[in-house]
Amino acid sequence: MGKSITPKYRLEVDGKPFLWNCGIGTNNESLEKWIYKFGKSFEIGGVNEHVSRFLDYIPYPSEAKVIVQKTGQVVAYWKAGLFQVW
Repeated sequence: MGKSITPKYRLEVDGKPFLWNCGIGTNNESLEKWIYKFGKSFEIGGVNEHVSRFLDYIPYPSEAKVIVQKTGQVVAYWKAGLFQVW
């Protein structure tokens, strides 16, 4: 049987757990870079275009945070602007 290891960090996007051991980095700048790439992936030609076509709209993220698993401490945070331009 395999060994179960708790990841050090988790990424939450719009309040839902998204990635484990995400490798994004633990600062706001690296999270912001990743979230913009992720948002663009829903547009035409992006790897998640099929999701947008299914929903009939582009589900751009509005909030994301990187959290330390053991303590629950938020180490990186991003929130979309009121009139976010993608």
